[in-house]
Amino acid sequence: VIATPIATVAALARAARFGALVRSARQLETASKVNVVVLDKTGTLTTGRLVPVRFEPAPGMGPDELLALAASALRYSSHPVARAAIEAAREKALTLEDPEETIEVPGQGVRAIFAGRDGRRFEILAGRRRFAAPAPTSPETPAPTGSLTSAATAGTPSLGSYPGTSAAPEGSAALRRTCPEASGQTPAGAGSGMRRESGGSAGGNPGGLPAGNLRAAPPGGPLSGTTRADMPRGVLPEAATSDGVTVLYVARDGAHVGAIYFEDRVRSEAAAAVQAMRRMRVKSVHMLTGDRKGTAERVGRALGVDEVAAELMPEQKVSFVESLKRKGRLVAFVGDGINDAPALAAAHLGIAVGGAGNEVAMRTADVVLTSGDISMVPRLLGLAGTTRRVIGQNITLSIGVGLVALILAAAGWLPPVAASVVHNGAAAFVVANATRIL
Repeated sequence: VIATPIATVAALARAARFGALVRSARQLETASKVNVVVLDKTGTLTTGRLVPVRFEPAPGMGPDELLALAASALRYSSHPVARAAIEAAREKALTLEDPEETIEVPGQGVRAIFAGRDGRRFEILAGRRRFAAPAPTSPETPAPTGSLTSAATAGTPSLGSYPGTSAAPEGSAALRRTCPEASGQTPAGAGSGMRRESGGSAGGNPGGLPAGNLRAAPPGGPLSGTTRADMPRGVLPEAATSDGVTVLYVARDGAHVGAIYFEDRVRSEAAAAVQAMRRMRVKSVHMLTGDRKGTAERVGRALGVDEVAAELMPEQKVSFVESLKRKGRLVAFVGDGINDAPALAAAHLGIAVGGAGNEVAMRTADVVLTSGDISMVPRLLGLAGTTRRVIGQNITLSIGVGLVALILAAAGWLPPVAASVVHNGAAAFVVANATRIL
């Protein structure tokens, strides 16, 4: 009776101790049978802490103005690129505006609506190239001299969980968020029209932006004084970018205003985690990402994964997982962010990297890694396998001892007192064997 539950409870407690929260015993059993692991890249295999390394603003606009535009549009997004842009703006003590409304489209970008100081509303697009840097409306419109450079159109990594356009692309669900100021809900302690900005000097603030430091953005800031007619038009010329760079494109009212380049680093424990999984019962390890192919292949080679699939939309990640399931594989998917939630739900076992992840992903997942340490994945799979073996040992011993005692008692060789001792001894062994898991 106690052979299975006592081992399962011990395993759940052990997993919680090293930061893996498993929803139920059923998920633990599934983890013991996993033979294929699919890993998201950004925020899972990489740190998810992007750093801006290069700015390419349009003529007439400075790097700080471009950064303020992007950070203002992305300030309510949870994607790693958005967090990096906002943090960089805070470190530079830049004044950020609050959008009246933002619309997020998974795998594309963010569309933010602002109220101009002249009473007219305008929009800022921030995201992947084909979203925020569309082709020109007329073939006769030339690209301005010194205009922005960019990576290849098909290769630009996406702003994962969000950002959007006025109409969500087919197959994506737009996520709309209205800001408190736009809806008349003024935050406590802030007056009407208040905007966040740094408490440091204009020259910079290495300490970043203190939370809750509010005041009205000054006239002539990065979001005012520039009209659509002032912006350069046309296709962005191509330029070479090194592998490992994520590019954020920014546009105002459909006109390109710049690009910001971010770098991400592979987690120090990622390669060892992949190798540990390969030494276990896992037959293959795959890496999925919305980033450019060159970036993805570089990371894949460094980690030693079996297959790399790049430039994927969220629904394509789901299709990849489903294709493995149709081949009879038992799939675990490891990821974070809104982009990964559908794939987490589609896999037999969804594992969310909670330390760098998103609430949507954590609610969808079967297992949450609280610290974001990717080395917990092989540790969890190993624990699940050990638990299954211990349960098998307990059941085998309990049944075996019971049958032997029954035969001996039927033959008159085992008196009642001795039978009681044998029974309780077997139960004690089951408990002791299960404690090995702890």
